[in-house]
Amino acid sequence: MYDVIVVGAGPAGSSTAYNCAKKGLKTLLIDQRIKPGTPKQCAEGINEEILKELNIVIKPEWISKKIDSLIISNYKNNIILKGRRTRGYVLDRKKFDYALVERAKDAGAEVKLGIKVLNLKYNTIILKDKIEIKGKVIVGADGPYSTIGKKSGLGNPKLGCGYQYEISTQNNNHLSSLQMYVDIELENKGYLWIFPKEKSLNVGVGSMEQRNLKAPLDKFVKKLGLENEQVVEINAGQIPLHGPLQKFCNELVLLVGDAAGHTNPLSGGGIPVAIFDGILAAEVIKKHLKDKIPLTNYQQLWWQSEFGKATTASLKARRIYLRLLKEGKLEFYLNCLGTHNINSLKQLAKLGLKIPGIINKIKLFLFFKRFMKYYKYAW
Repeated sequence: MYDVIVVGAGPAGSSTAYNCAKKGLKTLLIDQRIKPGTPKQCAEGINEEILKELNIVIKPEWISKKIDSLIISNYKNNIILKGRRTRGYVLDRKKFDYALVERAKDAGAEVKLGIKVLNLKYNTIILKDKIEIKGKVIVGADGPYSTIGKKSGLGNPKLGCGYQYEISTQNNNHLSSLQMYVDIELENKGYLWIFPKEKSLNVGVGSMEQRNLKAPLDKFVKKLGLENEQVVEINAGQIPLHGPLQKFCNELVLLVGDAAGHTNPLSGGGIPVAIFDGILAAEVIKKHLKDKIPLTNYQQLWWQSEFGKATTASLKARRIYLRLLKEGKLEFYLNCLGTHNINSLKQLAKLGLKIPGIINKIKLFLFFKRFMKYYKYAW
């Protein structure tokens, strides 16, 4: 019998397996994919500060592009928030995810790939041909449609969705900037983005609702003048954008990452919290197996963490953002402000004073106050 069986070898599962194995627990990491990280599941962005906090030493081969700025745009006007140094990276998720699996293996976790978990009965996972594997603790890291979540009775999170093209092109005026576009004609319950890579762009659209996003993405690509460029990869999937499950653990099962609904509900970013979930889950599991501390402590500790606080703040900011988006206020603000390069919070505050109307200023202030305090935990 294993101490821990981790189902799913994305960042959350690999982090859990690595940290459990490091603590001397007999750990199995299992995934239905033959090569984790393929196909990629997101726009691949992560900030430098959170990597340091999570003790992840970035390797050059994981980096597709260094990022030093964020652009908020409605095509005509651009607010460019630029730092003096690298703020983050657009990763090569295929290399990054695979490296995390190898890290778990090197720490002592047993890894089985290309094997699908069909069912869960108490502390036993069921594979093809009715093969059974027992574990003292089961960790569901198997994504938004988690089999472990469903079969354990914890359920699956409420989902939004994303649709993205990776486009091979050098047609990008801001080679080191993450770009967010406001366009309510194409998407009024989310946003559109460009994340630059070394020789390509991740161009996508995300929505709080589940719907077909191909048509709005095609229109976005055309507005950007990229319709004749080569699409080298298409990524589509469901994203937990409505906050965590009401319960994401019980006396035998912990859910981590997307399976728990731990994606940031405003940005859609999920890599940092996935890695953190693995660290926290391993601590709780070790204490549970050694000292009989309840596994259910995981939920309380998660909400008390900086990621839990960031989720609470982001849910509030998300409500403000969606209201401003629906009312056309965000586009109005961009038209009022025009194009500006911002290098400090002081400059940003001064620019905000140009927004007409006290109520508009208050709405924008509340949005930034609730989100910016925890922005590093959001992507």
